[in-house]
Amino acid sequence: MLIKMHEDTIKSIPYLEDKPESFNAYICPLLKPTRVSKDDFIFTKGDPADEMYFIKSGKIAAVIPKYNNFKFIKIKQGYYFGELDLLFYNNIRHYTFMATKDSELWALSKKHFRRTFLIEFRNIGMDFV
Repeated sequence: MLIKMHEDTIKSIPYLEDKPESFNAYICPLLKPTRVSKDDFIFTKGDPADEMYFIKSGKIAAVIPKYNNFKFIKIKQGYYFGELDLLFYNNIRHYTFMATKDSELWALSKKHFRRTFLIEFRNIGMDFV
């Protein structure tokens, strides 16, 4: 029943498609829907790293603000970002990310990220390392 309830979420995130039902049943209720408009910053370099994001729709880019928001990494629907700062960089953002198109994201908090990928489903968490 719970998986059926989150079927659309799972289909919108390719990362989840091949994961066990138990994992998807665990993580889907933890995802918080977030909308960002084109040219909005999701986070900037130096910000505290509080969440990672899965892109439900839209486009996101890592940008260099001092060079007129030069886009050096582009990420499209179905992919994720922000997890590296939660794992390796003392919870500080090392890059600036902005929406290059109106976008819908699924946010996973740092607390839930750690519990999900480093404790409950450690074997799946190895995907990020």
